[in-house]
Amino acid sequence: MKKPIEKTKAVKKPGSDKIKLLRVYQILQECSSEEKPLTRDEIADKLSAEGIKFERRTFGADMKLLAGWKGVDIEEKKVGRKNAYYVKRRPLDDTEIKILIDAVQEAAFLSEFLTGHIVQKLAGIGGPTIKKRVKESYLPLRIKKRSNKEILESIEVIRNALFDGCQISFVYNDRDINKVLVPRNEGQRYTAEPLTLVIDNGRYYVMCYDKEGNDNIKKYRLDRMTEVSEEKKKVSQVALSKRGELPRHLSTLFSMYGGPANNIELRFRKELAEMIFDAFGEDVECREDKDDDATALVTVQVSLSPTFFSWITNFRGGISIEGPAEVRREYNKFLEANHKPYEKEK
Repeated sequence: MKKPIEKTKAVKKPGSDKIKLLRVYQILQECSSEEKPLTRDEIADKLSAEGIKFERRTFGADMKLLAGWKGVDIEEKKVGRKNAYYVKRRPLDDTEIKILIDAVQEAAFLSEFLTGHIVQKLAGIGGPTIKKRVKESYLPLRIKKRSNKEILESIEVIRNALFDGCQISFVYNDRDINKVLVPRNEGQRYTAEPLTLVIDNGRYYVMCYDKEGNDNIKKYRLDRMTEVSEEKKKVSQVALSKRGELPRHLSTLFSMYGGPANNIELRFRKELAEMIFDAFGEDVECREDKDDDATALVTVQVSLSPTFFSWITNFRGGISIEGPAEVRREYNKFLEANHKPYEKEK
């Protein structure tokens, strides 16, 4: 004959009375919503399971005390004949949490594990309802994620270095055909003067001062950096002076692939105006093309790169480079180099 399973009695923990109200608020944040408020008995069960003493006769007064505290927004409603409670206002609403979750999913520099981990944390801020919705609507990742396990540690080190005004050192890597990180420069450490962290096109970059570069600014991808350390040596005053130039500099970059900034005149079909604004911002000024009513002209500042030339090529003549002449020549060289592997097929 089987013995009935004995229920373990909750053991009161030392000091539990002092943290009771804090834990009640945490329980309401984690487990309550307007659609699913918690009754006194449900709250009591959760407290008792943690060894926290629960006094039914003082519960009403405790809830009034908690609800009256600045920054705490607890609502009471009837569930049948019982009073039930939920957190009415949270640090972020459901729409804001959804936006942040989508941004995390788009971040290619985060591994799949970290993406899921951060998404669950964000969902937890919204309580049980948003948690359930996230679980039911979480889609397979469409962004190809990187697997650098050091990424969060690297970000923390760089943030601290920026706050302290110190240089950083790191190993910079490329991936071989087996997806293994292979250190550049035979594994010798790079030293850099960090200016800021920037996310672009799903990638995370640290912008650094480079005294030998064309525009004195160099960028490194965090998912390719390992063994990042903060150095004792301070960032130079020359580097610090470059921080004021970053907004202008970043506005000239095209998908974070560098090169000297150039003023370039583009001709484009008017129906592609949205593409121009997407790429260069809504503050660019477009002009009517006197020679063709169907097209317009715009002058933009761009860092020349294969990425920019590829972008132009996507439009099959719908967007073309009008000048300067040397940029047109560079673009022709780009087209010739890409066409060369297929010349034998004529």
